[in-house]
Amino acid sequence: MEWSNLRGNVTVDPQGGLCTDPNPNLVQIDLDDAGNNPCLTSPDIDMLGTAMIDPVGRTVRFVGTVEPFPAFEMYAAADNGEPTTVFQLGPQAGADPFNLVGEPNRSIDVTVSF
Repeated sequence: MEWSNLRGNVTVDPQGGLCTDPNPNLVQIDLDDAGNNPCLTSPDIDMLGTAMIDPVGRTVRFVGTVEPFPAFEMYAAADNGEPTTVFQLGPQAGADPFNLVGEPNRSIDVTVSF
């Protein structure tokens, strides 16, 4: 799991320009997560995206993609409080380990409040 590109409310878009979110309190960080079974030759289970945290508004938004299989989940906590579920996704109907080949293609866009 790799968290990178910690920034405020300004992001570089794919064309090289700047995108400024109107929320000046926003903190963003990118996630690039890949794991596999080291004992077998297996494809990666991938999750990619950006977490957007508003500490003043007490919200977390995650926008990204995951594989159709297996299940995925994310939690967040503030001020040493109990974790809040950001999302929990079971495997997509009909998906199996053969769906792990290639890039993740199951979209997530969820916002939670604390």
